[in-house]
Amino acid sequence: NSGSTLSLGGNFTNTGGTVGGSGTGRLALTGAVVQTIGGTLSTFPNLTVGTAAAVTTGPVNILSTGGVTLNGNLAVGTNQAFTLLSDANGTAFVINNGTAVATGSVTVQRYINTAINAGPGYRHYSSPVGNTTVADLTTTGFTPTVNPAYNTSANPPSVTPFPTVFSYNQSRLGLTNTSPEFDKGFLSPAALTDPLTPTFGYTVNIAGNQLVDFVGTLNNGSISRVGLVRGTQALAGYHFTGNPYPSAINFNTVYSASSGIENAVYVFKSTTQYTGTYASYVNGVGANGGSNIIPIAQGFFVRSVTNSTGTINFTNSARLTTADNTLFQRPTADSRARLGVTLRNAAVANQTYIYFEQGATPAFDAAFDASYLPASHGLDLATETSTESLSINGQPALTATTTVPLRLHAALAGTYTLAIDELANLPAGYHAYLRDALTGTYTDLATTPSVSLTLAPADAAIGRYAIVFGTATPLATASAATAQLVSLYPNPAHGTVSLLLPQTLRTGTATEVTVVDNLGRTVLSRTLSAAATTLDLPLDGLSTGIYSVQAQTSAGVVAKRLVVE
Repeated sequence: NSGSTLSLGGNFTNTGGTVGGSGTGRLALTGAVVQTIGGTLSTFPNLTVGTAAAVTTGPVNILSTGGVTLNGNLAVGTNQAFTLLSDANGTAFVINNGTAVATGSVTVQRYINTAINAGPGYRHYSSPVGNTTVADLTTTGFTPTVNPAYNTSANPPSVTPFPTVFSYNQSRLGLTNTSPEFDKGFLSPAALTDPLTPTFGYTVNIAGNQLVDFVGTLNNGSISRVGLVRGTQALAGYHFTGNPYPSAINFNTVYSASSGIENAVYVFKSTTQYTGTYASYVNGVGANGGSNIIPIAQGFFVRSVTNSTGTINFTNSARLTTADNTLFQRPTADSRARLGVTLRNAAVANQTYIYFEQGATPAFDAAFDASYLPASHGLDLATETSTESLSINGQPALTATTTVPLRLHAALAGTYTLAIDELANLPAGYHAYLRDALTGTYTDLATTPSVSLTLAPADAAIGRYAIVFGTATPLATASAATAQLVSLYPNPAHGTVSLLLPQTLRTGTATEVTVVDNLGRTVLSRTLSAAATTLDLPLDGLSTGIYSVQAQTSAGVVAKRLVVE
């Protein structure tokens, strides 16, 4: 029964009956001498092996919602199946208490969450057993393909047969092939007999209805990955590692035991067969569903600190002692000021986070920030520092007006929605605004939590949009009817363009007029005197393209679109 424990001092032998159950029921072996589990297939919700140890002489399954607790050694008999089941409810796990270990061959299943992509797609794995090979990724409906010719091709996407399994090596980013910079790091195993090395990640292009399992000796104890260097390329320093245990791990604990790596972790989420986005997590903040909890058999990326050689140390203290289902994880209460925002259309989405904490700086901080890994589905949303793009941006405590530039880019032209997921704990009097430098508009994200944007591949990714946190009320934007009273001619123009600003829209003082490019940069400033209504703006030196001419009127900011030929 659920929640009940059957304590057994002798051997357990199944003579053909059904041994199953659900919920949190448990068989606890409590004998003073080695106990045996034998007979026909026995399925347990949970199993505890006592200090006297146990041996299996028959097949055993552990339900996906349960686990095995080893207070003593467990010896799995030769040619006897011992399977940790996995399905939509979770994946069975193992707890090694003290020096207790499991010996013999164990099968660890890994169910694929199909909520985002039920079809084929890249899934990132890492082996929880220590003596298996690429061939172990084979399922009833999938056989892995490897092709080492991919690794030396000048045009890797053209290689046939195209591999379905890849590891990663950041030292390859300097290659001169046709792949995007980050993707140059992926490489195919040489053969199906190549090992799936614990602490290494592997991406596998496999359908969502497949159930991968890993067969071998369960990993346990301290395991390290060393020599994590960082090259000179913009996206260098990422290392594809993974959870080496038959239990979920807490990355916070792993990071505390490691050295020379940044505090962020990145997990890929497949959206189609060849595209997806990265979930990231750092310092208690997750974007795109990022979490500190790394499930069983999950591969993930970490990044080495600049000018450092990193070591990632996995220990049993990082292992969870509860069921492996990250959907059930709940974050603790967070009092930090923060903003989470998602850019999406009907097909794809991407999220970024900004938060404020004492100790962080506006520049990149390895302990507070998560870098941005480009989304292969073609929709990018990130924030910008002076040196790189961030998926999670930790800023100093919010005590003054703070502007955080955004990176927005769409591979496909269309209308997208920028929506607020979370806006919390801003200091009294502070607001968060979306600033559009091209139009001069500010949108209060508390009162307008969803903004429609028109994006095109040719649009500049950075410069136009930013999030402004502050107490001052931005300048109002004039109505469309008021803007019609302002003229810009000729338009399109070259050489010179004239701005007509009627006195009815003036305040009796001089008016500052600016020309802003599509990056949001002011490229020209002039002053219209109080008595004048027309201002000639020289366009010499401006590149052809689209600009915004902005002027402050008595009715608010007027922005006129200007085409320079």
